[in-house]
Amino acid sequence: DKFLHLDLGYCDNITDQSLEHDILNLVDLEVLSLRECKLITMDGLKCVSEKLKQLRVLNVGRTSTCSTIELRDQVLEMFFHVKVCSGGEKFVLMK
Repeated sequence: DKFLHLDLGYCDNITDQSLEHDILNLVDLEVLSLRECKLITMDGLKCVSEKLKQLRVLNVGRTSTCSTIELRDQVLEMFFHVKVCSGGEKFVLMK
């Protein structure tokens, strides 16, 4: 069986390390929500962009990684292969 969709939104204990060791082994993952996962950094998102090649939707709304325009631009550069849907408090990347 494959995990295709994983919603970790609002999980206060998700870190870059937990992403790298647990979640990034789900190579078939297509949808991942990290909304309000305050401990995720640009390093964690870099791992996501490098390892989850099937990812089509990534919700990073209300995370510290997208708190400024500059940081959003960095996230977009990592996920250059995705289409951006954003509005208000929601920042979602879709392929």
